[in-house]
Amino acid sequence: MDSYSVELLKTAEDDLDNLKHKRDEAVEKLRELEENPKEKSSALSGHDLPSLYCYSFNLKGSGFYRAIFDLIEENIVCLLLVIGPRENFYFKASRKIRDLKKKGLI
Repeated sequence: MDSYSVELLKTAEDDLDNLKHKRDEAVEKLRELEENPKEKSSALSGHDLPSLYCYSFNLKGSGFYRAIFDLIEENIVCLLLVIGPRENFYFKASRKIRDLKKKGLI
């Protein structure tokens, strides 16, 4: 099986930057998506998030986080859209993804 390239939209880059001193740890966790991203995540449903996936991970001392991504199979790319803490994550992510769709970025 080919390895996926993990790429980030600007929104996901900003989310990572907001993690400050936990950013590097989060990047390492997200690199796990290079191998079998479908097996390490769950498919999302709902009118705002269809055909997207959610990856859950833990940052030591900071708790649980989630990342929503799209798989672009033909290019073998895992495109990260939103990253954030578990609390109220889907509500915030739906809003961000709706904005990304309006702007034509996804």
